[in-house]
Amino acid sequence: MTDDELVERVARAICAETGKSPDEELQSNKLETVREGSAFVQRYVTRPRWHDFREEARKHIAAWKVLRAALPMP
Repeated sequence: MTDDELVERVARAICAETGKSPDEELQSNKLETVREGSAFVQRYVTRPRWHDFREEARKHIAAWKVLRAALPMP
């Protein structure tokens, strides 16, 4: 598992633990231009809710790595 995959799994778990859906799409305040048929339109960029928990997940992972290195494992 890559570091990014681990961050996603932990962030999804933290998000779900708060009672929120990790896959719920949230709208940002950034606009993107996309092509729809023959026209170009602007729409707001969306992201899954679990993205809001990535930094917290990184902190949990870092703490876990320190504990794992410091504590004897049977």
